[in-house]
Amino acid sequence: MPYLRAARDGLFERHGLAVDLLEPASSGVDNVMRVADGGSDFTLTSVAYFVKAAALHPDLAARFAAVITQRSPMAAVVLEDSPIESFDDLPAARVGGRGHGGLHTEYLGALAHLGFAPSRVVDVDYDDAPAALRDGTIDVMGDFVDLVPKLRHIAGPLRALPFGIDVYASGLVAAD
Repeated sequence: MPYLRAARDGLFERHGLAVDLLEPASSGVDNVMRVADGGSDFTLTSVAYFVKAAALHPDLAARFAAVITQRSPMAAVVLEDSPIESFDDLPAARVGGRGHGGLHTEYLGALAHLGFAPSRVVDVDYDDAPAALRDGTIDVMGDFVDLVPKLRHIAGPLRALPFGIDVYASGLVAAD
């Protein structure tokens, strides 16, 4: 993520900007609420989290101010040595997920959008999915392609099959 490198390399400071990067809140909606409540000036997040926060809080003191991605970051994440090579392999795969909502629903929706049957769902919480992938309980997990480096810390060597659907997915949410 370019903003992380910019912070590390002092780019913000060289331009006179005092930038503090915060750890993400427990959910995307919580990140939006942190902005609305004054805990941060802006966040980069999925439009879906902003829409959900706005639905839950009609007087939300934040706005979706700018689109930063033109394609969905949703991907099928598999182990590096997985026999899964293409989207054609995903309907027979075991995907970790639970219920409706979040990244699991985005993964299943991406498969449907591309004309593929859903993967077989194994009841696994999102937080447990990287370990389940590593341990062979599941074959694939749905996640954003830019989170693969973070997931590698738990699951080991991974690769992603990005869905690349042409929709704007993420942007900048700023406080009013």
